[in-house]
Amino acid sequence: MKRFLIVIKKSKDGFGAYSPDLPGCVAVGKTREEAEENMYQAIAMHIEGMREDGISIPAAESLAEYMILPEVEKHKEEPQAEPGRQPEVEISDR
Repeated sequence: MKRFLIVIKKSKDGFGAYSPDLPGCVAVGKTREEAEENMYQAIAMHIEGMREDGISIPAAESLAEYMILPEVEKHKEEPQAEPGRQPEVEISDR
């Protein structure tokens, strides 16, 4: 049994999903659940098509991890950017 990471992203019209290990394999849905269900079907069809075409199924190599970053403290006087330039942001290493 193979496992593939899927990424689900919210859009203005619903949700989209893709798998980094299966280029071109995508799905959409009005809800997160629908996009996930459609992605399971898309992966099954994608793999079936690869097998029919004699293409080997790639190894699932993508990983995902959430990172928790310390909040960036706001300075009392935030620097103002010059027109056309972004302000610099300082992040402490606490």
